Amino acid sequence: MAVLALARERLPISDEAQAHAESLEARGLGALDALHLAVASGANADYFATCDDRLLKKAQQLQGLACKIVSVLGLVSEVTK
Repeated sequence: MAVLALARERLPISDEAQAHAESLEARGLGALDALHLAVASGANADYFATCDDRLLKKAQQLQGLACKIVSVLGLVSEVTK
């Protein structure tokens, strides 16, 4: 809860995000991973960073996402260019 308190923005789970999450889950992502990715993509986030190697590999193979999928170290590299 302390980490969530630092958030400047909270995104709702819209019907569109829920439907997108269900399609991502059908393509092999876990339910919560699919939901997080669908909400991030729906919000047009620049990046979706994860330290989960399996999620990273699966998500990077998906087409049509509005955000770039990166590792946490990859994010550091991206934003310090």
